[in-house]
Amino acid sequence: MRGDAITDLSDTQYKLAEAEFFLAQLKRNHGKFNKFNFYLSAFISAARSVYWIMVREYKDVPGWNEWNREKGRTASAEVQDLLRRTTKMRNYTQKVGPIMAEIVTKIGLPKMEITRLNKLGPGRIMLQGTMQNCRVIHLNSAGEMVIFQMVTLKKFGRVEPKFFPHKDTLEECNKYYNLLAEIVKECTDRFKIPDQ
Repeated sequence: MRGDAITDLSDTQYKLAEAEFFLAQLKRNHGKFNKFNFYLSAFISAARSVYWIMVREYKDVPGWNEWNREKGRTASAEVQDLLRRTTKMRNYTQKVGPIMAEIVTKIGLPKMEITRLNKLGPGRIMLQGTMQNCRVIHLNSAGEMVIFQMVTLKKFGRVEPKFFPHKDTLEECNKYYNLLAEIVKECTDRFKIPDQ
């Protein structure tokens, strides 16, 4: 008995619950740089541990090693890429230094407006308004201003490009957690570990 509220969980399930806790903190602290970065590091560390704890816990259970090899062999290229990137991120944060998220805002303009903006040439781009109601202002070197009405903005946190280039960090963490949760569920449904 662990003496807490979730005593019926295996070590693997407990570590998955820890990763889920940090994922929830990531969602709550999205856009709060230091907190987001701290929880991102904690999430990646906890989430990457799930598999290794599963190996330790299930390796002697009949049939588990074969199932595990088959899961690895049949993983899609997208899953393999996600696993590679999260491993790289975990190794970086544990052995090299902090992983720092940055906020990136994508600006969506209608195609006709993009053509119009491209014709204006070099200049400074400014945003005016809110995320829901924004316009783009182009200011050229002569001080002439051209306004583009009603653009769409999408703000998201992104980690250094070497980990998740051009992707939303929170979405990638959600994908990773969902993958782990699916694997853990399949494992615990198929295999029973001896009482510890």
